Parts: sequence; structure tokens; C-alpha cells
Amino acid sequence: MNFESLLHRDAFHARHIGPDATEEREMLALLGAATRAELVAQAMPAAIRQREPLALPGPLDEAEALDELRRIALQNRIWRSYIGTGYSACHTPQVIQRNVLENPGWYTAYTPYQAEISQGRLEVLLTFQQMVIDLTGLAVANASLLDEATAAGEAMTLIRRASKSKAQAFFVDAACHPQVIAVIRTRAKWLGIPVTVGDAARALDPAAVFGAHLQYPDTYGAVRDWAALIAQVHAAQGLVSLGTDLLALLLLKSPGDLGADVAIGSAQRFGVPLGYGGPHAGFMAAREGLLRQMPGRIIGVSRDAAGRTAYRMALQTREQHIRREKATSNICTSQVLLANISALYAVWHGPEGLRRIALRCHALARLLAQSLAPESAAYFDTLSFAVGAAQHDIRARALEKQVNLRWIGEARVGVSVDETTTPEDVADLAWVLTGKDEGVAERARALGAEPEAIPQALRRSDAVLAHPVFKRYRSESEMMRYLKRLENRDYSLAQGMIPLGSCTMKLNAAAEMAPLSWRHFAALHPFVPGEQAEGYARVLGDVSSALSAITGLPAMTMQPNSGANGEYAGLVAIRNYHAASGEAKRDVCLIPSSAHGTNPASAHLAGLEVVVVACDAKGNVDLADLETKVAQHAERLAALMITYPSTHGVFEADVKKICDRVHRAGGQVYMDGANLNALAGLARPADLGADVCHINLHKTFCIPHGGGGPGMGPIGVAAHLAPHLPTHPVVPAPGCSAQNGTVSASPYGSPLIVTISWMYLRMMGAEGIRRASETAILSANYIAARLAPLFRVLYAGKGGRVAHECVLDLRGLKDEYGVNAEDVAKRLMDYGFHAPTLSFPVADTLMVEPTESESKAELDRFCDAMIAIHGELQKIKRGTWDAKDNPLHNAPHTAEELAGDWQHPYTRAEAAYPLPALRAHKYWPPVKRLDQVYGDRNFSCTLPPREP
Repeated sequence: MNFESLLHRDAFHARHIGPDATEEREMLALLGAATRAELVAQAMPAAIRQREPLALPGPLDEAEALDELRRIALQNRIWRSYIGTGYSACHTPQVIQRNVLENPGWYTAYTPYQAEISQGRLEVLLTFQQMVIDLTGLAVANASLLDEATAAGEAMTLIRRASKSKAQAFFVDAACHPQVIAVIRTRAKWLGIPVTVGDAARALDPAAVFGAHLQYPDTYGAVRDWAALIAQVHAAQGLVSLGTDLLALLLLKSPGDLGADVAIGSAQRFGVPLGYGGPHAGFMAAREGLLRQMPGRIIGVSRDAAGRTAYRMALQTREQHIRREKATSNICTSQVLLANISALYAVWHGPEGLRRIALRCHALARLLAQSLAPESAAYFDTLSFAVGAAQHDIRARALEKQVNLRWIGEARVGVSVDETTTPEDVADLAWVLTGKDEGVAERARALGAEPEAIPQALRRSDAVLAHPVFKRYRSESEMMRYLKRLENRDYSLAQGMIPLGSCTMKLNAAAEMAPLSWRHFAALHPFVPGEQAEGYARVLGDVSSALSAITGLPAMTMQPNSGANGEYAGLVAIRNYHAASGEAKRDVCLIPSSAHGTNPASAHLAGLEVVVVACDAKGNVDLADLETKVAQHAERLAALMITYPSTHGVFEADVKKICDRVHRAGGQVYMDGANLNALAGLARPADLGADVCHINLHKTFCIPHGGGGPGMGPIGVAAHLAPHLPTHPVVPAPGCSAQNGTVSASPYGSPLIVTISWMYLRMMGAEGIRRASETAILSANYIAARLAPLFRVLYAGKGGRVAHECVLDLRGLKDEYGVNAEDVAKRLMDYGFHAPTLSFPVADTLMVEPTESESKAELDRFCDAMIAIHGELQKIKRGTWDAKDNPLHNAPHTAEELAGDWQHPYTRAEAAYPLPALRAHKYWPPVKRLDQVYGDRNFSCTLPPREP
């Protein structure tokens, strides 16, 4: 041992990676391998192995990494920002920050596919939907979208599907936010939808469009009555979406009352930090007839097997994992954690508190308008001023006061006030705008509370947020206990392993999460001048450089704010490249049948024709079928989308051959990076033949799943595709044309959470990243080896090894035991586990991905549970247990059920404590199995009259 070893800079490796040295040796011994390297050599084809170590800085321990990041954060300059444009500063209530945002019980949960152990966040998501429905005045809402701009793009495609108009074009009002217009144009371009942007009051011809998107209030602050124009569009059989502001809707007549068919926007100002642009929850509401056309997830009310009210994700048959290229959207990850924060913000403040905040913002805007007349006499919290040549002096005074305003051309300026604005701030703004601030304090004291700058005809008169949940929790004690009760109804990594295949539910370390609450990261508006965001530039640059080293792809964009959005961005870059090369006719995308449903859905969204390539009996791409499809579509071949390691959990030996064949036909190779956790530090996508690869930072690089979002899906591309990456209308990407398009509202997606990945990369270094991948492969093979004698492992590579996940074949259980994979999944809840991925990529299978973060003890606990369940199957087969009334069919079992009248032929102990270790610690599912049929037949996406 030397002094360098005493510094222990790689200490985080042992914190992040579950098995210690002794456990690792025991796991390798079971597999008959001497070292991790030997095991990897058996699992991974030698031809793809990376020979050189990653070019990453050496690791730092937690304290050192936090200190370095803190110094970087201080390079961000916190000025007062009044830029608006869809983003507003706000206060995150401390009771929510401490108990939700900073609580692993909330942020480490997964998307609530297993509804029985997701009742807490499902209830809050239903509250989010109720909030949006109440404020927009529309009948249905979804449980969040990625941001306001992508929500507007989704609204356009929804309207196209639902409109009865024969017109082909879509109209967008020029007073929408610039990022909204840019995303709509990008979405429309590849779907062949002509978009007209203009002044809706003058240029909109209802007969010439199938729909329109308007802003209310608009980007410059004006509040306009759109009712007559909406009626005209309806008369021409078109539909209308309104971009709106939830806080403004406390005072404004609702979009529903104006006749809008769809309302979209951002819930950011309801308690979510600016974070330099994200993550934030977009929202969408619609009239009832559009329910089945809506994108994203919708939470519905149903009941469980005991008849109790229970919640679930409803109408999933619309989604991409079922309908693939025919889905309503490619959305997979949404923004659940942020939607929960926004809903809880409304719960905490209630309708009276929210109205008070809205009236205060409006009053401060009126106070400022007394110093300089705005362009519109009707407004909520945003003002625009025609200042002419005075803009030069205004800029100088703003610099002196360290104030950011919105510069609109050379002769106008915009100002948006918000929840954090004070009368003293308004005095400073008055001085910046006019050079005078006299009398502001006196005028503030005389200011009335009525919304005087909102026309009487547009003032809201109906009650909102009337459900008891919005009125019950005013004391912090009650709110804290309410949040804890909700948390306890969910299963997260705080309870145990979540072995979901294709999801990578690894550790989200506390040190990685800590910087999210730092003011110098949380408080930046996305459109501040670059010199105020040098800390963010460093973080984004460091992570981009590391991702380039890991993937071998030299150019990165951070704009995609989910994995599916990364898929879309990558395909758009490919389409841009082909168009620039004079080959715009290339519009066919080959996709293996095993691909995740987002792949074909994203390809469809990019205007590509999906051609499915078969897989062989071993789960590999069928080379003969690939050859046939390439030859058949050679002239039109745009891309192949391939996941590596495959969705079947194996390293395909012929991946280079597959990529080469596509390249020889003139196509590009898009690699889905969902399984990068098995490659990082061991093989580079570029060396396999990838031209594009999206990277799920919420999987491999430790951003938590948040119960279904946020996520980040940056893409790396080869040099020839770099000029074709997305740009942004407010913060253009260097070297990229505006014609490339925009895929997210924010220039850099969700920058706040990129700090999590920065911390992970900085504490792991090259050796840690490689070791994590090796351990992920080791853990998956360990589970496969322990369970293979009882449950067949469906796919394996040439060496008989799996990659970082394995598929357990349960397809024969129905015939032999009368149970299916779902019964096993629900029974695992009684053993204290979240089930593996159910029936994907093959029906009636379980796909298990343990990740590198779980200890051998936790892996053994899972294996012991599966082995015990196999023993239970034998009891059914022998007749010891009834073929119908048994613990598998009746799982999961609740504590309430055990305390009641017990009518089953098996004992309470057999139901709830099938292994002795469960008596020491037991997670209790809060409800029994969901009745999906009842929920479908009795659809409701609003809170029941009383909370269950």
C-alpha cells in the first residue's frame, strides 16, 4: 500500500457496484469463470471488443467531485430574469423539495406498469390530470408530456388524425413561443404537413387548414379572445389547440369555454425549478371525443380484485409498445416526477393560494405598466413594449442592474414577472425601462387586487380545483404525512431491487442527486446570455466529451429530452443528411421484429416507411431476411434501427456484418442505446458500425427514472452527420442550419439533470465505467445460471452467455400448471419484489436486468423467490394447492386481506410470508390485482369523489 492508495479516489466504485470482491469470486465460481474479463470474453464477440481504455479523467471521491462541481456551478451567474417565453421562476415549497424531489422513495421508482405497487404516484398523477382538466375546462388530460413545444407538436398530429377537414395545411399563430413554432415545423416537415405561420386574426383562412395552434396569453403577453376564430375553424370542420399557462387560467376564461379542442402547455411554474430549461412537465387536455387520439399516458380509475378503488395506466392499447408504428405517439418516458411536483404544488397552495399568486403576478405587471404603456392593454403577467432606439439605453441599464429582459428585434422589449417578483424588483424594472423609478412604491400600496388588465368577458367565473385533495393539506404536518402515505404505497429502489429488463434500474447515488437543489444550477432561465451559463457549458461539454469517448461518435447534441425523442432526433438527422446529399427519396427504415415499440413509432414520426426484419430462433437478426429486405429497398433505404446488445439480451456476433450490409446499400445505421450499460468501456457503437446512437442518461448514466420520467436521450453521431443535428431558434447550435429543425423546447433538453451524469462519470472514471459494465454482465449471467435449471433462459449468445439481462421463458406454465407469467409477476410482489419486464420482447416471459448495483445478497434473494415460486407451481401440479384458488392466481395479497375473513384453502402465512426472511421486513402491496376490464368499461381519468 502506498500514499496514493490512501487517497482512495476510486472509493465510489464500491459504493455504486453491489458485489464486493468475495461475492464476485463466488458468482464467478458458479459460472466457471476465473475473472470478469474471462466471462466478458465468453459473452461478447472478440471482434467488437474495445482494446484501449476510455479517455476519461481519473475518478474522484464523492467529496472531491462535489467540490469540483460546486466550483463549476459558481461559473453560472444568477441575474434576475424576466425573459418569460414559456419559462417562469417559482418557489418550490420546501415540504415538496425535501419529501419528494430529494427523496429516493419518489425518484427511484419506475413507470407504473405494475399498478398494484404504484398506487402512490398513480394517485398524484391522477391529481395532476384533475388539476389540468379543471384549469383548462376540458374533459380529459394525460399524465404529462415532455415539454410545451413537443406537446404542441403532438397536438398538431392529434388534430390531423381527428379533423374531418379535407385541407392539408396547419396554421400556427406567429405570437406563439418561438420554440413551439420550431418544433411544430420540424414535426410537420417529415410528415408532409404544410405549416403556415402568421397573424391568426388576419391571415388564418379556416377553409384552408385542418387545424390551428394559437397562444393564450401569447408570447408577447397579449390576452386575446379566440372564441369567434375557433368557431370559424370548427365551421370549416377543423380543430384548434391552444397553448396556455396554468397560472393564468386561475384568472382567465378556460380554453374549454373558448371552444378549444385541445389545450397544451408547461406546468413548470407550478413549483419546478427553471434548471436552464428542464426537466419540466408538459401537459395536454382535450375534449372527450378526442380521448383515444391522445398521446402519452393516461391514468384511470378502476378497482382491485376485492372491489376497492385502485388506479392504473389506462388505454395502453394506444401506446407504441402495442401499436408500434401505428401508435398515437412515440412517447415512452414522460415527466412523472415533475408532474407530481406540480400537482403537489397545487395541493399545497389550493385554489385560493394559487389565485392569490396569480393575482399578485398580474398586479405587479399592472404596476410596471403604469411606468411605461405596453403594446397590449389586455395581459396577465407579460408585457411587451415598443421602445424604438431607446432599446440601446435599456440594455445598458439592464446590464447595470444585472437584469435579463427579452429583446424582441431591435426596437421592442418584453418583460415577464412571476411568483418570485417583488415590488422592489418592479421599481428596478421601471428604472431599466424608463430611467425613472419614482413613485413605484406609492403606486404599489394603492394597487387594487382585481385583474383589471383582463377584459371582463375573459375573466374566469367558474370554481376550479374543488376536489377535497386541493383543500385538505394546509399545515406542513398534514402535508408531510400525506406525502409519506403516498410514498409508502409505491415500490422503489428504497424497498429493493427492480429487475426490469431493458430499463437499467441502477443506483441513483445521493452524491449524484445533491446538486439538483443548488441555486446556481436550478435558477437559470434557458435563454440567458451564454456568458451567464459558463458553468452549464462546462457540465454539458464534459458529459458530451465523455459520451463521445464511450460511443466513439465525435459529435453530440443534448437537445433530446427522452430516449424516444433521441430516436426521433437521430432519424431526423439522417433524413437531413440524405436530403442534403440529394437522396431525399430514401424513406425506408428497417427495424428488427424484436425492437422496442418506440423504434417503429419514432420512424413513423420521421416520415419513414417501416419494414420489419425477422429474427431467427436464437433471437438474432435473420441475415437472410435482412439481405432480402436490403435488396428489395436498396434505392429507398434510409436507415436500419438496431439495439445492441439486442432486446433479447445477447451480443449478436454478426452486428458488424449487419451494419456493413446497410452501409453498402447507402443507408445509415441507427443504434438504440437502451442497452449501453453492457457496452460502456468494453465496446464502442461507432466501431460496430453505428452512425447514430442515442444514450439514455436515465439508464446507463444514473439519472433516476422518477416513476416514469424525467429522462434524457442525447445522441452521438459520426462526423458526416454533425452538420445535420437539431438547432434552436433562440440559442442556435453552432454549425447547424435552421433547416435542421428543433426537437425540444429547450436548447439543451433537460440540463439540470445532466449534473447527475456528470457526477457519475467523474466519480467512476474509465476503470469504474468498464467495471460497471462487466459487473452488469456478471450479475445477469449469475441469475441466469441459478434459475436455468427451473426456468429456461430463452436466448443466449454463442458462448452460452447472456449480456446484461436474460429472458426467462414461462410460456409453458399455462398448460402445465394453469398459471401464466403475469401470475408469477404478481406473486413476486408477495415476496417483496417489483416484477421483471413482463411479456416483452416475447409474450409470457420475464426479462430480468439486475444491473451492477445490486449485491449478491439481493440477487440471491430474487433467485430464492423465483425458486420458491417454482416450488409453489409443483404444489399446484401435485394437487396440494387448488388449481384455481391458490396464491399465484390470487396474488398479490394485502395486509387488509389477511386481517379479514379468510376463505382460501392455503394459509395466511403461505400467502404473505412464503419465505422466512419476509418476517423481518415486508413490503405490503396496498391493493390486490387490478381489474383491467372494469377500468376499460368504466373509464375515468379524474379523481374519485373521495380519496381511497
